[in-house]
Amino acid sequence: MGVKHLENLQYDKAIAAFGDAIRLEPTHAPAFFQRGNAYLRKGWSNRAVADFSATIRLEPASAKAYNCRGIAYRDFGDADRALADQQQAVRLDPTLPLAYLCRGSILWERGDKKQGDADLDHGIRLCDEAIRRDPTDAKPYLHRAIGHIARERFIEAIADCTAAIRLEPRLAVAYCKRGIAYQKERHYDRAMADFTAAIRLDPTSARYRCRRAAACCQRSGTMVDTYGKAVREDPKAADYYRAADTPYEQKDDFFKAVADLDEAIRLSGESIRLNPDGVGAYRDRGGCHAALGVYDKAVADLTEAIRLSPADGQSYQKRGFAYLKLGGQTKDAAHLHRAIADLTEAARRIPTIADIYCHRALAHMMQGDFQAGLADCNEAIRIDPKSAQVYHLRSIAHRSLDNIPAAITDTSKAAQLQARRPAPVGSGRSTLR
Repeated sequence: MGVKHLENLQYDKAIAAFGDAIRLEPTHAPAFFQRGNAYLRKGWSNRAVADFSATIRLEPASAKAYNCRGIAYRDFGDADRALADQQQAVRLDPTLPLAYLCRGSILWERGDKKQGDADLDHGIRLCDEAIRRDPTDAKPYLHRAIGHIARERFIEAIADCTAAIRLEPRLAVAYCKRGIAYQKERHYDRAMADFTAAIRLDPTSARYRCRRAAACCQRSGTMVDTYGKAVREDPKAADYYRAADTPYEQKDDFFKAVADLDEAIRLSGESIRLNPDGVGAYRDRGGCHAALGVYDKAVADLTEAIRLSPADGQSYQKRGFAYLKLGGQTKDAAHLHRAIADLTEAARRIPTIADIYCHRALAHMMQGDFQAGLADCNEAIRIDPKSAQVYHLRSIAHRSLDNIPAAITDTSKAAQLQARRPAPVGSGRSTLR
């Protein structure tokens, strides 16, 4: 019965059923494993770790238990333990594709791109073999899509997710992964449709709503944090925004994004109430508060996430961004110092994220340290050479350091990259339908 509930995305019922099985037979490893899967899909990685650890205690040679615990550790923010578990999973079962894909993703994020790419490619090849053996199983298609996304092969990922959905139409995570791939390809309407499908199948997921909100903003070029706090706290501000000379589609996307972020905050709060030691819900809620421009609440949530998981690079990154925005609002140098400290810690833990260096560059420049800002811009461009925002920021650093030719070059490059981006929905149209 528990497995059926899990297949139907009824996680609470699945957890209760597997809990009953464990009470009847406390040494039944499959019940711990399946309950761990239910906790993991629910986003309760701390409880998932406990159940997968119990599975390993009862079945020390279970590669799948190590693999799943590694996934849970990664979601919890502990990349060291996640990597150790994936290495053990590979040792126990060298044919387990997801273990290579997970290990490769962690290595890639840590800057070991050569070994990370080797693992990802090997995991994809193992998925190829699994599909040849049984082309009716959705999971190898989904796992191969995860590998393709990590390797930035988004067209291939879309095809694999589509195959997985055709075989298993209720596979919410496949809709989410396909939505991410569409988002990377800038097909925002398709991405939003997929995130909507994932939400319909799993309405308790805060992360699916965050994904849809991000796609909504990207589709129309809307910056929610600019107006989010005012609109949520003052109805008159919402009326003013509705009346502003802004294309209808941008307004519509703005309010859709705000609604999704508000609902994600509510769902995260409910998760925290039921599972107060869960890192993911604090991290998600903090990110939503930051997206809405409520930076003090973002800092509070992300501080709690870091207290629960001091190794969580994502929470340092998000809190650093919130401190950066607070520093810009309040002109308080202490916030900028905190931003730089958090972003430095984030860069140490996940050195391949361009936004970390971009945000730290901005914090340095707001402090007047344009040389440090320039160095961070250089690193951000090395990681992501297609970011118009970073070239624009670097042009400011060059100009402030009297490197005028370099500033002109960067300004031109930023304009070229910006021109290649799709025009926001509603651009060039009347504000009336």
